[in-house]
Amino acid sequence: MSDKQYPQSWMMPKNLSFDTYNVLQAVPDKYIGYFDIVHIRFIMGGLKGPEDMAVVIENVSKMLKPGGYVQWQDVYRPGWQVIDQMLSVDVGDEKLPPFLAKFDEAVKGSLDRTLSRTLHHLMKGSDDFADLEMMVPGVLPWLLKYETDYLAIALAEMLKASRGTRAVGEESFRLLDEAEALLQDYLAQGGLLTYKTMVVVARKDDGA
Repeated sequence: MSDKQYPQSWMMPKNLSFDTYNVLQAVPDKYIGYFDIVHIRFIMGGLKGPEDMAVVIENVSKMLKPGGYVQWQDVYRPGWQVIDQMLSVDVGDEKLPPFLAKFDEAVKGSLDRTLSRTLHHLMKGSDDFADLEMMVPGVLPWLLKYETDYLAIALAEMLKASRGTRAVGEESFRLLDEAEALLQDYLAQGGLLTYKTMVVVARKDDGA
């Protein structure tokens, strides 16, 4: 199909290109020391643990020019967070909401282990980066209804997937049912949810 069939506003700028790369694999030679900025968003769900995160941090360092910056936004414990009447997020609150704690009990702590990966501390422990800053974005009130619906659907999918696992026994089924009941009760009372994230910004050490 010819470019002439698309409006001019849809055409990709000549100085823009797209590529794919598995950040857990070796960095292609063409990207070593190539970028001034690397932006990462929500990949922790696809990583197996701190070891994978360490590989990502090392590869990002290789891709950056000296003095370049990485900006990484990802899930921050507890992930799902209930919202109080002031529509605020407690930055220091890492306690899982009751329905999520019940779900974690059903899956034998796997959610807790996932959310225990601390991006900030792993970045801070890297010798390649300096001037590290972390922030937790605030609540956007006009998005709360959307976020609440999305997170309720996400948990429903997690519950469904967990029930379909052969290793799930009667006790786990009971706990999953309790998790769903706790969430539905919270939502029925007009409760709202948000997805708590952190943004970490760090500069690649230029040796100066």
